[in-house]
Amino acid sequence: MQTSYTIRQRKDSNKYQAIIRQKEGSSWHQVESKTFDKKNQATQWAIKTSSERQQKIENDYEKMTLGRLKEIYLDDLRDRVRPHTYRTSVSLLRYTPLDDKIITTIKPIEYKNFIKNSKPGTIYKMKTFYNYLIRELKIKIDNPFLYYPRKKAKEKRNIEEKEFKEIIKNISNDDLKLICKIGYYAGLRVSEILGLTTSDIQNSSIKVTKQYDTRNKKFTLPKSKNGIRTVPIPNHLNKDLMSFMENRNVLSIDRRLFNSSLSFYRRNLNKASKCTNNSNVTFHHFRHSYITRLVQNGLDLKTTAYLAGDDLNTIVKTYIHYTKDTYKIAEDFIQKNM
Repeated sequence: MQTSYTIRQRKDSNKYQAIIRQKEGSSWHQVESKTFDKKNQATQWAIKTSSERQQKIENDYEKMTLGRLKEIYLDDLRDRVRPHTYRTSVSLLRYTPLDDKIITTIKPIEYKNFIKNSKPGTIYKMKTFYNYLIRELKIKIDNPFLYYPRKKAKEKRNIEEKEFKEIIKNISNDDLKLICKIGYYAGLRVSEILGLTTSDIQNSSIKVTKQYDTRNKKFTLPKSKNGIRTVPIPNHLNKDLMSFMENRNVLSIDRRLFNSSLSFYRRNLNKASKCTNNSNVTFHHFRHSYITRLVQNGLDLKTTAYLAGDDLNTIVKTYIHYTKDTYKIAEDFIQKNM
């Protein structure tokens, strides 16, 4: 199927008419026309309109399957976001039975069932994906994920120090013990911890300038644009780090402190936590606990956001938790001052 245009001057008005024709089989049919005072106006409109129609014929998005549209979206996304963000998007948009259906034929009940059985992250990503289809590809559909209530994600647990020490006792691997301590007492993301080199350990502080991409085995920039920072650490953690580096006989060429795979560390942390009352603890729980303790002890949110390498909104929405200690502080304050 092809499109073409013709510009002709009307005899009745001397105005210029732009005519768009479309070929179906062996015949040409007029599909659109518009009249202008000047020839150049008619030509510009005709070129633009015929080009848009031809592009729609070649890329008839409304006749594509959801799976094919996902591929188009991810190809576009690859060049605009960091590798970690791209991999997360690929994971959240993984194959579903809806992928084999033409986008315009999916029924509301099918969307409803999909949302019912999907995780919050997937629903949120599908909402973003459908906004792309509507705004960028100009597909004439409603966003079925726009008004559905988002499921509440499981709240990240705050690990009290007594509980943390119990977990540490069950860990036999020295590298993993120190990784957990850095997460709990310095709030670093596990990717940032795995990216630490000997030069990053300074006098009673850790300098964060990079993270380690375990899949591609290379250093990358921190996850957040605020990720580059210097984090002060308690004396006991500083002593542990110094002792660790002094006793480490072999370091890799890149001078990384921790060289085992992330899966190895995760597996062993999971084993250690299962022996306590805090089963299924993750490295991110330690980061959550660190930020919560900063706020509990009166540190202002702006400084907390800097130390965590995150923005203020994320700190407020994601990392601040109610705990028994915060309730007791509030109870004492109300009884004494109100």
